[in-house]
Amino acid sequence: MPLLCIAFLCAVDAKAQRSRWELAGGANWTRYRDPLGTEHGPRTGRRAEGMGFSLGASRAWQRSRNWGEVLMVQAAWSSAGYSFDESGGGYGTKFLADGLDRGRRSMQVLSADVLAALAWHGLPGLRLEAGPMVRCVLGAWERRRGERLLQNGPGPLDERNWSRDLLAPVDAGLCLGALVEGPEGIGFMLRSFTGLTDLDRAPGASASYTAQLQFLVVYRW
Repeated sequence: MPLLCIAFLCAVDAKAQRSRWELAGGANWTRYRDPLGTEHGPRTGRRAEGMGFSLGASRAWQRSRNWGEVLMVQAAWSSAGYSFDESGGGYGTKFLADGLDRGRRSMQVLSADVLAALAWHGLPGLRLEAGPMVRCVLGAWERRRGERLLQNGPGPLDERNWSRDLLAPVDAGLCLGALVEGPEGIGFMLRSFTGLTDLDRAPGASASYTAQLQFLVVYRW
């Protein structure tokens, strides 16, 4: 992957009229139509969502007045989950063996993302982009936080388990974005990612595809 990125940079930079570097960071919101992992009880088949953050760098080229390319590399931390209460019914006996739990359950994913996009500069101060993005899953953790109700009273619940082996190693999809350029090299980016890979590889799990929105502040020079 790094060699492909370097080759792309060299080929495009030689043809571009001008180019700029960009640093971007901000929040992301991730949603799955079915929670990642297994044994979700009555929450199986219902959406999981949550906030995270993204930080990355990109190189943007302008080949002509209206068209160009963007190559972006970023690290993203996402957390998508749901609130649960095992005392509400619908959970089997295996959920209740260690007490009644309630709180929030989420899957936290760390990924390295690479985007290669075609960019349109048809309006002043606005750049629209579209292209494929590949997310390499570096790590994943299942987190349960809340309280556990035992016979002698409630106690804290805070469990975090390594779950990288439950997910596909690569999540590929399509990305759309819009950058609004502001003063002093500052801009604001809204980017959406639609995954085309079934990320959930846990035995017996339903298909789960990533939908993510990114809200980024961009510094350009």
